[in-house]
Amino acid sequence: LAPPWEQLFALEHRTMDHQLLLEQYRNTSQALQSLPANIDEDISKKIKQLLNKAKKMEKLCNTTNFNAFDTKTEADSLFSEIKETDVENRGIVSQLQGYGIGDKEGKSIASALFEAKLLIGDIRDSN
Repeated sequence: LAPPWEQLFALEHRTMDHQLLLEQYRNTSQALQSLPANIDEDISKKIKQLLNKAKKMEKLCNTTNFNAFDTKTEADSLFSEIKETDVENRGIVSQLQGYGIGDKEGKSIASALFEAKLLIGDIRDSN
């Protein structure tokens, strides 16, 4: 009768696998035993701290979003005013360019400056 080498090799292989598994189990067991006894309380405290931090960050984010929206609205309003002022300035320049035309090109610089001063005063008063 021939010895059952294949079965012996398979048994040896399974034995080695079980030894590795046992070693992993022992390592895990030692790691669990080395943990502090109140680890669950520590984890609960950390979770509460992180939740509070997340809530604070959410409030800060909401405040920041509101401030950004408010700033954008104000910037849009200022931009609109700048555009209106630019249109008024172009109108003044246009009026000054056409000042005295038809008067045989005899433009009076003093009259043009006086009218410009009046127009700027009107703009200042309208604001």
